[in-house]
Amino acid sequence: MQKTLIIVPMKQLSDAKSRLKSSASNRLRVNVAKKLLDQTLSRVNIAIEKCKETHKLAVLTECDEVSSFVKKKDILVINSSIENKLSDSLFFGVKWAKANGFSSACIIPADLGDPSPDELNKFILFPIESNSMVICPSKDLGTNALLISPPDAIAFRYGKDSFQKHIDIANKNKIRTSVLELKSLTFDIDTMEDLNKLLIKSPDFLSTGNIYND
Repeated sequence: MQKTLIIVPMKQLSDAKSRLKSSASNRLRVNVAKKLLDQTLSRVNIAIEKCKETHKLAVLTECDEVSSFVKKKDILVINSSIENKLSDSLFFGVKWAKANGFSSACIIPADLGDPSPDELNKFILFPIESNSMVICPSKDLGTNALLISPPDAIAFRYGKDSFQKHIDIANKNKIRTSVLELKSLTFDIDTMEDLNKLLIKSPDFLSTGNIYND
């Protein structure tokens, strides 16, 4: 049976959404990060509701508070000791996936603004063969979703212009690549402008109750 591990990486809360530091209080910045992660996990769970025999959701984190919260939701936690180095931490995560019998890994960011469960389903369940990659860009040509088989087929290069970097690395390693650009998966929250757009669309986003240990 082909199995996919869906990995949602989440750094230390104190370091989350660092690009908001110049324009938002630490409390707001951390709360935004918490809410976005909670929303992403809920929508991924909806997306894979009918395929949980073949798809498993996990959070990759070095943060004890995130780990505690995720475990209470009965979601797998992969504990990483690698802080603030997303690409290195993700390589640890996909190595874990491969060692535990997963034939592919799907990386979904924790900071998507308003991901559609239908589009998440379309991406996560995209038919993929060995030595293949499916990628969705962010609005600024980062990488907002990545599906790859085997899980450790490429070295990750998250950060500026990572969309093209990942395609170039895949081509170099003879990994077949498909670009699947899904509108709701291209929108992530990096700046106050992004956050304001989300709050216009979802005014109650930050006022639906506290989570974690506020």
